[in-house]
Amino acid sequence: VIKLETTQSQLVESEKLAALGSLVAGVAHELNTPLGISLTAVTTIADDASALQEKITSGQLTKSELGRFLNKLREIDILMQTNLERCHTLIQSFKQISSDQVVAESRKIKLKDYIADIMNTLSVILKKSQTTYSVTGDNPEVNIDPGILNQVINNLTTNALSHAFKQQDN
Repeated sequence: VIKLETTQSQLVESEKLAALGSLVAGVAHELNTPLGISLTAVTTIADDASALQEKITSGQLTKSELGRFLNKLREIDILMQTNLERCHTLIQSFKQISSDQVVAESRKIKLKDYIADIMNTLSVILKKSQTTYSVTGDNPEVNIDPGILNQVINNLTTNALSHAFKQQDN
């Protein structure tokens, strides 16, 4: 009986570590796109600012060129804010979900918000399978072990993607 319990405990720990590794890889992949877009945007602004500076120095800057630069600057600002907010959200979800996988203790969570965070961390595998989801309903505060909820939602989602929707394109 003791050996069975030890084996079960080791299996649970192994599954937690595997899920955490998958979570890390998924979040890193998801962060790569918005960070790449932001880096490209900053580089574009730097290049355009250099060209603008040359025109100012040579006295060839027109009002319309300055207007185009300012419009582009506003567009890039919005693009960067959106992408950096996406990174921030992913990192916050990752921090909470990953710590919940390691520390097994009950605490109060907002159920709908927490499930949305879990699904957010699964966004890589959902995108790969062209699957969309929505988290709806009330948002009650419950006292549970969020690591176990994470494991259940994670397993349900990955099993559904692997088995239930295997024959569908999206």
